[in-house]
Amino acid sequence: AGFNSTNAMRSFLYTTVKNSALNWLKHERVKQAAHISIAQKAAPYDETQAVYEAELLRLIYAEIAVLPDKYRQVLELTFIENLSNKEIAGRLHYTESRVRVEKTRALVLLRTALRKKQAWHNAVLLYLLWWM
Repeated sequence: AGFNSTNAMRSFLYTTVKNSALNWLKHERVKQAAHISIAQKAAPYDETQAVYEAELLRLIYAEIAVLPDKYRQVLELTFIENLSNKEIAGRLHYTESRVRVEKTRALVLLRTALRKKQAWHNAVLLYLLWWM
């Protein structure tokens, strides 16, 4: 960019720096507002709820432990090791399609076992875990 005078260059630099600073301040305000919003939405720690959730998870893990090995492995790799279907397929030498089928069957067995124990809340939690 050809500047005809030093004043034109100074004006350009001043405007550029000013706009950059204003953009930065605007971005910082947006970030701060987002942090405040998230903090306000966060639920306070509830010890009773934490104990309840821990017990639900204990029951779910106990039921997973008694599933047939092929189903137990798929659920453990999915929910404990947080592996994708592709990663599970590679580890177990399955196709991705087979992993999906085994996972679906395992969840059906798990839901059934939890319902038999009249633990509907466990089935709901499992449903939520499935969609995470």
